[in-house]
Amino acid sequence: MKGIIPEPNALCALFHLNSKSISYRIDHLKGQLQYALGVFLITLIPLQLVLGQATVTTDKDDYYPGETVLITGSGWEAGEDVRLHIISDCGCTNVTFITTADVAGNIYCNEFLIEDMHLGATFWLTATGLSSGLTAETTFTDGHSVTSVSPNSGTTAGGTNVTITGMGFVPGSATFTVTFGTSSATSVVRSNSTTITCVTPAHAAGQVNVVVGINGHLATLTNGYTYICVNPAPPSNVMASPSSICPGGSSNLTATSTGNTIHWFTTSSSGTSIGTSASGVNFPVSPVATTTYYAEAVTPTNCKSATRTSVTVTVVAQPAAPGLTKNPNIAEVCAGTILTANATPGTGGTGTSTDQYRHSTALRSCSCIRDSSTSSRSSR
Repeated sequence: MKGIIPEPNALCALFHLNSKSISYRIDHLKGQLQYALGVFLITLIPLQLVLGQATVTTDKDDYYPGETVLITGSGWEAGEDVRLHIISDCGCTNVTFITTADVAGNIYCNEFLIEDMHLGATFWLTATGLSSGLTAETTFTDGHSVTSVSPNSGTTAGGTNVTITGMGFVPGSATFTVTFGTSSATSVVRSNSTTITCVTPAHAAGQVNVVVGINGHLATLTNGYTYICVNPAPPSNVMASPSSICPGGSSNLTATSTGNTIHWFTTSSSGTSIGTSASGVNFPVSPVATTTYYAEAVTPTNCKSATRTSVTVTVVAQPAAPGLTKNPNIAEVCAGTILTANATPGTGGTGTSTDQYRHSTALRSCSCIRDSSTSSRSSR
């Protein structure tokens, strides 16, 4: 049989069971319940089950410098002193407070002040009943928070002046850092414990987290700022040199967009880039057929021109070799003989076609007939 005494201050209680008197006595110093039956002493239950579970808690899980920690609890022995011992992982806290439980077993203490030196610390609070021996524990922290950024959007180029609002921005020698996504803000200034001003860095378009660091301790506002693209103008001075090539030849493409990168495409929109070049720098191509290329300007933060500028490289077909005949169609002639050469221009290609012909200057021996007599002469 187990008996539980409902009143924590009761020392004795008398029950009748099977016409026998059983006396229960609580030894509150040892935390045990004993009863006597004849010559037997039997330990039944610890005092904590008689008194209930003692508790201790704080009004917040996290505090900022300058705030007071409100400590409360219940389930303690009425009127007993309860020791509150607080330590921290920063090595800067080791304090003890004594509070007295009221008639209902509740405790209350508002004497612990969070200071600047506590920033980033975790605290352990242990409560011990000096009469009951009951104990209870809890933890809390001292951090800082970011609640808003104003304005909460700007261009990808950065340079926007913003105000960050939060809690726990401690004064003094603390080191403050602010990042937007993966980039660090500049001109970071703590105005007061709830306000920081800074200038946004350049960043790719989209939502980013805003993180405030104080002495290495971080607080994050998720998706707290949005970067918006400002599209650059389409590239200018888009040229191909030379603009016409023979099969197997190459041409250099160039385009201008100051401070930006040129992305080259073979489509007027979408598609996959065939390569990139700096503004004003040659981009070599060797098309096998006449091809139109398109230049797109892209900023360092990946904002793209709304349209692309085109240039065409023309591949000229290989012309056929010219034809050549002679009249009379003989292999050698003597000096003075009239020989007519007929040339057929090469076909294909565009522009001016130049055909070249060569003749032999070797000495030849031939026979010539003049006045019915035969003479031998040499001709060139």
